[in-house]
Amino acid sequence: RGIVRSIKKTLCIVVFVLAVMAALSTAAYRFAYRSAPSLPSGGNCSVLVLGYPSGADGSPHAVQRFRVQHGIAAYRKHHCGRILFSGGAVSNRYAEAETMAAVARKLGVPASDIIIENRARTTWENIGCSSRYLDNSKRVLLVSDSLHVLRARRYACRQSSAWCTRIITIGTEPPVTLLWWSVPASVHELLAFLRDSFIFEKLAANSDPVCPN
Repeated sequence: RGIVRSIKKTLCIVVFVLAVMAALSTAAYRFAYRSAPSLPSGGNCSVLVLGYPSGADGSPHAVQRFRVQHGIAAYRKHHCGRILFSGGAVSNRYAEAETMAAVARKLGVPASDIIIENRARTTWENIGCSSRYLDNSKRVLLVSDSLHVLRARRYACRQSSAWCTRIITIGTEPPVTLLWWSVPASVHELLAFLRDSFIFEKLAANSDPVCPN
């Protein structure tokens, strides 16, 4: 009986800790939520959707679908001329951007409006590799989950003040169906913020846009 009680107590503690983490994660995403403000009339815009690894077989990951759907929503709502997907083959041999672009085409986005940036391997490179494709856009709507998009904008501002002024963040709160992913992702963003603040911000070499050849 003592062993059973010990197991039950441990399970209760684990469940409690997981519940607290889920609540804190949800609150963080909600607090960081950003919707696009009204865009200036007559100003052209493009959408930049940040990548996420495809499935092991090349199929779209649930997070990819989530980002693509919100990217398309921004592209249509604000009548943007282009939508760029950024992400190379990081976790497997399938380029993230190409998988996401295929989803966008199936959802009705004309191929002529889609730009594929398939070399970036990190969020820092997502920004650095994408800027060259969007030089003619007065506004760039940056799309990802609400915590990730803030880090990406921070990187854009470190790489170029001109690039920074054109970016509008559209951070979306992950749906409940992605709770299994959003909790560890929020922890990752916290660690990335601490790493950037105490290490990368002090490295001069890390202030230049980087894109792999």
